[in-house]
Amino acid sequence: MARKKLILKQSLKNLDMEIDELTQYQQKNDCPIPTGILMIIGGGEDRDSVMKEYTKLLEKENPVIELVTTAGSVDVKQTYEEYKALFEKHIPCRVNHIHHNHR
Repeated sequence: MARKKLILKQSLKNLDMEIDELTQYQQKNDCPIPTGILMIIGGGEDRDSVMKEYTKLLEKENPVIELVTTAGSVDVKQTYEEYKALFEKHIPCRVNHIHHNHR
């Protein structure tokens, strides 16, 4: 029991240090630090199961999801619509689309 308490105390101390470091970094940096989740999907995946797992990670109610398509040049709009439908199937959210025409 004493060992568990010691481990818990150390974990809390480490967490406090990380929060302090993040706060100091934010004070030095003009750019906002992203607080969201970045998920990179390669293609050929089981989209439904990927979206199901991803939406479990979301902690916000009605999150805004930015879907960035960079690798595809054919049927980009269709790909976006498919992912949008999958996200909306698993969680109430708003899905926006960003596409890069040049790499």
